[in-house]
This record gives sequence, C-alpha cells and structure tokens, in this order.
Amino acid sequence: MNCAVPDPSMRLWFEPESGGCVNTFEKADHALQALFEAPVGASGALFRDQLGKQWMQSCITRAVRKLKAAEYHCANIDAEIQRSGRLAEQSAQTSKMTHGGMAVFGEKETIAYELDAFLAASRGCIDFIAGMLSLHLRGMRRRTSISRLLERAEREPTASFSSLLTKWKEWIELVKEYRDECIHYRAIEATGGFKIDVKDGEKILTVIPVLVPEGIPPDKPTIGIPGAGRFLTEIHQSVGIVGVPPLAAGPLSESAKRAMEMMEPIQEGNGYIRVERFCQQHLERLHQFVCESFDEVLMLKFQSYAG
Repeated sequence: MNCAVPDPSMRLWFEPESGGCVNTFEKADHALQALFEAPVGASGALFRDQLGKQWMQSCITRAVRKLKAAEYHCANIDAEIQRSGRLAEQSAQTSKMTHGGMAVFGEKETIAYELDAFLAASRGCIDFIAGMLSLHLRGMRRRTSISRLLERAEREPTASFSSLLTKWKEWIELVKEYRDECIHYRAIEATGGFKIDVKDGEKILTVIPVLVPEGIPPDKPTIGIPGAGRFLTEIHQSVGIVGVPPLAAGPLSESAKRAMEMMEPIQEGNGYIRVERFCQQHLERLHQFVCESFDEVLMLKFQSYAG
C-alpha cells in the first residue's frame, strides 16, 4: 500500500491565506504526488518500506506548516505596523496643539514577540527542507542538520544538492545566526512611535519606524530605556540638542559624545531596516529556497538515492 497523500479536496490546505507564493504550495502538492507514486522495496529504491516514505512526507508537510507560520507572523507584524500608523493619525487629528511639537515613543512588544516567532518558524522550515534533502543521501537521516549539508556541499561541490546549498549558504547562515542569537542570547527590542510638529498652523505627523538590525550587531548590556538612542535621534533631528553638532559651540563634552554614540547606530539605512521590510525580504527568500529545493527533488521523483 502506498503512503497516503492529501486527496485533491485537501490540497487547499497548502494554499496561503493571503499574499503568499502560490507556486511554492503548488510545488509541495507536486512533490507529494510524486512521493505517492514512488516505488517501495524495489532494488535500488529510495524507500525500503512505507515508514521511510511516511517520514519523507512528514518533512514536506512540516516544512509547509513552518512556511505558513512564517507568513502568519510576517502578516501580523505588517498589521501591527498599520495599526500603529492609524493610531498616530488619530492622535494628530484630535490633538489641540497650536504650536511647538510632541513625540510619543516606546516599546513595541507585540512586534518583538512576532519577530521572535517569525525567526523560529523560518529556521524550522529550513530544518525540515534539510530533512527532505538528507533522506535522499546515504548515511544521512531526516534530522541531519542544515549545517552538515552545507559542510558536505563545500566539501563535495559537484554532489547532489551542492549547487542549491552553495547558492543559499550565505542567507541560510544569516537566518540561523540571527535566530539563534535572538532565541538563546538576547531579547528582541522593538521601539517606535510618532511625532507631531506644528508649522505655520499646520500639524505635521511623522511616524517613527520600528527598526531592526539587518545583521547581528555586537551585543551590549540591556540597561536604561530601550530605544533611548532612537528617541535622542528624533529629538536631535526635530529641535537639536545643545552641545551636539550642529549645535555644538566648542569642543564636545563627554555627555555630548555619549549622546552621539547612542544615536549613531540606530538610524535607518545605517545597518538598520524597517521590521516589516526585514520580514518581507526574508519571507521572499524562504519561499525561493523552498521552491528551488522542491525543484531538486521533483527531478529525482523519489526514485532512488541521489548520493
């Protein structure tokens, strides 16, 4: 008896809820269909028994589940950013300010929690794709780490899957490092807000975006007010800070130097990116990696070992 595969009425299970790459989910369906048709127990076959086929199916379906989870958390971050923007607009409309300005700035814990979950889901998806690839290779198992596969690709550049893994190595290692750092060694800090300035009787709203580092910056103790540097930057850009360029009258004081040190690394474009764009970029790459991985195994059709 062949390994069970979702029947056509169940294939909507693979459809993204919104905004996803339908092609990725279609390829998952194609992979499951090819798996359904793959031989079991024949000489040279990839699967000795039904259990082996079931574990391959598990890797595919679990990878899809993690991919959908990454989509879910990315969508939640985008929705929270939009919600914050609407609240800022409402504050500007109801404000009775007639001159000067005001700033509202603070932690965005919901976004931090969603980013944590997004990174975990993305890493999990990569791990299950690694399991799918590993089950095609002699001496490897479904829990073979992606790190071991990357090492094999470097050691044997012409072997099966090596071209795919070499292409995606830099991105995979970035996601691994970023996720591991945030899960094991740090707590994600997300801060943002808005400011309202009155100029010539008109209220001008500026949203302060939630920024995250594109890579892994050096770790520092978590002390003081989270995001204080962001807040100083906004004040400096709006009204200036006495003693800090361009308002510095003479040599910089130690306090001015500390203020500049806090402000320098947290400006957008200086190694930092808006959190919603960060997630969108990595989700797009995750889709591409999963798609190309399915392409690799679909060429083999689960018939025999690839190496």
